[in-house]
Amino acid sequence: MLPASTGLRFGELAGLEWSRVDLEKGVISVARQFTHGAWSELKTADSRRRIPLARELVRQRRLHRLRTPGELVFPGDTDAEGKAHPIDYHNWRARVWAPLLKAANITGTFHMLRHFTALIQSGCNAKVAQTLAGHHSASFTLDQYADAVPEQLEEAGEKVAAVLLTARAG
Repeated sequence: MLPASTGLRFGELAGLEWSRVDLEKGVISVARQFTHGAWSELKTADSRRRIPLARELVRQRRLHRLRTPGELVFPGDTDAEGKAHPIDYHNWRARVWAPLLKAANITGTFHMLRHFTALIQSGCNAKVAQTLAGHHSASFTLDQYADAVPEQLEEAGEKVAAVLLTARAG
């Protein structure tokens, strides 16, 4: 639920620490990532962002926190000293993601969760989608992730006509 609702990249999730999750305010502060087996800076300044969490996600994170000792929100394997390391993408993909997709009888990559079609369909502003995605421009977000939805295309003509007819009547 968290990546699908927030648009966080896998590396941002793997590197997410509890100190960056404010459950009182319901906000995640994205500050760094864990990719290709190492900690790294985020891709751009726009990638550093604060992401609001829906109440249900806050509730889920509170329960998850009770079950997750240590600093990492999504810990991977632990070493001999008991210290948790970030999730390894390839291991997670093989053990969790692939079986999940198979059970759901769908195909796709983890990155498909960043497609903001649902966010755009909900009527959310393109600038909000851009900020959540951590992109440099709303046009980039729309070009990359906001797929044209047939229902919206069909509704567009009716909506434009309603605006024009209302303006003409006034």
